[in-house]
Amino acid sequence: MVIRLSRAGHAVDWAAVSGAARPDSGRPVTITVSGRTERARARNAARLADHLAARPELDLADVAHTAARHRAHLEHRAGITAAGPAQAVQALRAHADGRAHPDLIAGRVTDGRLAMLFTGQGSQRLCMGRGLYAEFPVFRAAFDEVCAALDPHLSRALGDVLLAGEDGPDAVLVNETEFTQ
Repeated sequence: MVIRLSRAGHAVDWAAVSGAARPDSGRPVTITVSGRTERARARNAARLADHLAARPELDLADVAHTAARHRAHLEHRAGITAAGPAQAVQALRAHADGRAHPDLIAGRVTDGRLAMLFTGQGSQRLCMGRGLYAEFPVFRAAFDEVCAALDPHLSRALGDVLLAGEDGPDAVLVNETEFTQ
């Protein structure tokens, strides 16, 4: 429902939806840009830099969200990490000009295998994937596949722990190393 509201142009408080606090101003975010070719990606970076330079009041978290969720993810991709509009403009312009920048990474999509990143304990919270699991069949299928592969190695079904109700007996297990990592 929230995604449909967003697509229809309604203002959505993403922090309220996710249950997470919005990044404070000055906290870095990653903004993505892509193109069908390297040159197109550079032109898109230049356009985004111009847009941000003309509107320094924009919330970078909103810009990052829009770039990640509502723009095409074409073959040639780049990401910049910035804590403020000026830093974002500087990194985007460096990319547009073909210069290296410490806050920039660029590349091209290649055929490859799926990789999973396990960031360790502390990054989890109870029910964090429940909405995705309920709303998106592709996420649900991938989640179920991962759980099926890991369940034989665990003392309890991973899905039961990760999707446990807040008051359920499995709720506290999300913080146990066996399930977190």
